[in-house]
Formats: sequence, structure tokens, C-alpha cells
Amino acid sequence: MATSSGTPAACSPRTIGTAKLTIDQHRTVDVELNAAFARGLKASGRVNHLSFMSAVGANPTASTTASGAAGGARYHRVKGEAEEAVKSRGPRIRRIGTTGHENLGRRR
Repeated sequence: MATSSGTPAACSPRTIGTAKLTIDQHRTVDVELNAAFARGLKASGRVNHLSFMSAVGANPTASTTASGAAGGARYHRVKGEAEEAVKSRGPRIRRIGTTGHENLGRRR
């Protein structure tokens, strides 16, 4: 299965690493797929709250330069875009957890 941009929908950052993805592929994995999942949850009428895992430093206005490797500007940008997409399209966000151990479970 592929998205409208032709990117494989089954693409997983855990399998190929976000550093090797183009920004469009990275957005497909982190933004489009999470937004579709959130929309589906909301449309089901059965899910009222969502907890979402993101990343420390997620920022939808960060630079798109550099690779998508964890900790880089583009990585933070795409993670921030994913947070915004899930918030706007899915059920109410109960919690956004981050991958930084000291911040895990932090409420936003």
C-alpha cells in the first residue's frame, strides 16, 4: 500500500531509520500515519482520550535542514508536526509522552 505521494505506507522508522528518509517520507511515517490513526480513533466514536508518544524537543517550527536523525532539527520539526496533526484530527489528547526518560509521562 502507498500514500498519495507514492511512499510505502508500511514504511517504519524503526526498520529503516528516519535519518535515511527524505522529508516527505519522514512526514508520511510520523505525521500522515499518526494523523490517519487519530482520525480513525475519533471517527469510531469509542475513543475519548489519546496518549501520544513524541520526542523531547518536538517543535513544528524547527528548521527542516539536516537529516531526520533523532535529535536533529528536522526530526524535531516532523515530531512537532505530528503532535499538531494528532491534536487537531484525533480525540482529546490526555498526555503527550516523550522519549526522554526524565520527561516520560510529562503532561502538556
